[in-house]
Amino acid sequence: MMGCAALILLHSLCGPDATRARACLEEEAAAGPHGTHPFYPRLAEAAVLFAEGRETEARAALTQWEEESLASECRAELIVGNLWALERLRAALGMPGPESQPVVQSVQSV
Repeated sequence: MMGCAALILLHSLCGPDATRARACLEEEAAAGPHGTHPFYPRLAEAAVLFAEGRETEARAALTQWEEESLASECRAELIVGNLWALERLRAALGMPGPESQPVVQSVQSV
């Protein structure tokens, strides 16, 4: 069975179905903090905000997630495991491509 975090990204970026994505995000939040990466839900939140048409807030949430990912010991797995979502979300929000992002540059140096 697919995890709720993955469903949030799929409903937000491949549908989009903002209502289902928001419901999954709320279900995920009710379950408590993410077990390994407490800031991980911010990426899902950015995707949901985008699906809801709240682009300014989505950009801010994505930027915050990227900054927190950069500081994480697990930055490579966070970026690589979510690259498809990052690329779609950045493109949809008109944000610079990954080649200019410090998160991706940092992963490349690992």
